[in-house]
Amino acid sequence: MSALLQTSLPALNDTEGAHVPESLPEVIDAHVHLFPDNLLESIWQWFEKYGWPIRYRLRSPQIIEFLLARGVSRIVGLHYAHRPGMARDLNAYMAKLCRRFPRLTGMATVFPGEENACPIWVPMNLTPIAGCSMTMIASGWIPP
Repeated sequence: MSALLQTSLPALNDTEGAHVPESLPEVIDAHVHLFPDNLLESIWQWFEKYGWPIRYRLRSPQIIEFLLARGVSRIVGLHYAHRPGMARDLNAYMAKLCRRFPRLTGMATVFPGEENACPIWVPMNLTPIAGCSMTMIASGWIPP
């Protein structure tokens, strides 16, 4: 994998419409990453160096507004904890976004293998969070 991260990929130069075509049925974007500003900055820096150029440098509320304004009817918001100790704050951030944007379905995160993960997850049933999402790649966790 380290060979893949030697250089960044080129930007896509695809054309983009101003709105989802009206002829389509309801469009749900089921994979939208939403992070607090400080994490977005770090993620953008990583992708600029190892991934690809970021087309839209939008903050989480702007991402949601951008998609909804272009005809996306619902959004599933995701995030991930790439180290122990950050899931609780990320989940609280997602719950806050869900309260602000009723067409956002938020997913919680738990760092795989983190001690006391249950107390991080259990309070989520009292919020607008709909489920839990984990990424093994970002966390470096490999199931036994």
